[in-house]
Amino acid sequence: MVKTDIFEHFVRKFDEDKQQNNIPEWTYSWYWKELNPQFGSSKGYTGPIELLNWYVGQSSSRTYPNLINDKNFDTLLEKSIALDQRIFANPLFLEYEQQRTKLSFKNYGTYNAQDYFFQTFTSHLFGKNISNVLDFGSGSGRQLNLWSQDPNLQTFISVDAMPQNYCMQNVYYQLIGLDLIEYLWQEQQFEVKNHPNKTVFHLPSWRLEAIPDNFVDLVIAVQVLGELRPEMTDYVIAQFQRILAPGGVLYVRDHGNRHNPNKVDIKNLIRSYKFELEFEPDLEDLVQIHGIPKVWRKK
Repeated sequence: MVKTDIFEHFVRKFDEDKQQNNIPEWTYSWYWKELNPQFGSSKGYTGPIELLNWYVGQSSSRTYPNLINDKNFDTLLEKSIALDQRIFANPLFLEYEQQRTKLSFKNYGTYNAQDYFFQTFTSHLFGKNISNVLDFGSGSGRQLNLWSQDPNLQTFISVDAMPQNYCMQNVYYQLIGLDLIEYLWQEQQFEVKNHPNKTVFHLPSWRLEAIPDNFVDLVIAVQVLGELRPEMTDYVIAQFQRILAPGGVLYVRDHGNRHNPNKVDIKNLIRSYKFELEFEPDLEDLVQIHGIPKVWRKK
C-alpha cells in the first residue's frame, strides 16, 4: 500500500534537523520561485493529485522537440510511456478520472528518453557501466523511470528540498516499486550504501553529506543549477566533485543564459571544480531540443 502522509513527515523531519543542526537557508530555497511568486508556492502539498497535475501540466504546457532518429531511442520512449501508464493506472488516481483523461505520456516520455540517451551514450563509448546514480533536483522523480529499467543500476539517489516536489517524488518512487529507503521515515542513522537489490535513497538537499565520497558514476542536474541561490550552486557542484567516482559523469541540461535566474556562470564554475566538458550538441534550444544537454567528466 502506498503511504500518502509524506508531507507530515517532511515538516517534522525538517523541524528536527533545523533544531539539531545549523542548516543554511540557501540549502532549502528555490531561488527562481522566490523571484517569481506569481507561479505559486512549492512549500505545500495536498496529496497524489499534485503528481497527476504535474504530469498533466508537462503534457500540455510545452512541446519537447526531438531530432534523435535512432531505434534505441524509440525503444526508450516506448518503455518510458509504458511505465508511466502503469503508474497512473494505480487505484490511487482513480478518483481523479477527469484529470487523468488529460494525460499525454508521449511528450514527457520524449523528455525522459532524451535524458537517458545522452546520459548513457558517452559512457558506452568508454565501456563504463553506470551502477550508482544521483538525481539532484528531481522534479516529479521522472529520471527513475528509465533508470529503474536499466539492468546495471544498483543504487539511485534522489535529492530535493521543495516540500511539494519531494512528496511527489516519494509517491512516484513507491509506485515504481523498487526498494525505497526514505530519509523522512528513518528514525536512526541514515546511511547511503549499496544493497543486494536495486535501491532508491531519497533525501533532502541539506543532507548531501550522507552520500559517501566517490560513490556515484553519474550525477543528473536538469533545469536546476541556475535556479538555486548562488551559494547553493557553488556548494552542490563541490559536492558533485566529492561524490562522483573518478571518471564519473556530470549530466547538466538547461537553457544556458536564456534562463539563468541566479546569474552564475555555470560552465566556468563547473570547470573550476576540475570537470572536463566532453559533449554538448550543436542544437538550437527550444527549437530543436528543450534545454541543451551537456556531459561533463570528473578528471
